[in-house]
Amino acid sequence: MANEVEESVSTGSFSRRDRAVIAAAALSMLIVQMDWFALDLMLPVIARDFGTSSTDLQWLISGYMLAIGALMIVGGRTADVHGRRRVIVVGLLVFAVMSVVCSAAQNAP
Repeated sequence: MANEVEESVSTGSFSRRDRAVIAAAALSMLIVQMDWFALDLMLPVIARDFGTSSTDLQWLISGYMLAIGALMIVGGRTADVHGRRRVIVVGLLVFAVMSVVCSAAQNAP
């Protein structure tokens, strides 16, 4: 594996598999960043719908970013042990399911 990396760096070309891995990682991070950005933009609307102030909901953004930061280390180690593809797919599925669950919330808590 190290020889493949050195070889692709020295020649300046990436294999199709390398490009797919880079694209998957970039797409995953894009989805997370877009979700965080959408949450930040929608905070006043969420506050209005739930009858609370947007400053009371700032913990949503703080908790979201804290969870991402804390789980990044765990996710990296889990990917090392169980395989990157499996962890990325499971992570995206959990993210999608939890997004649906959160969208069905009836109140702020």
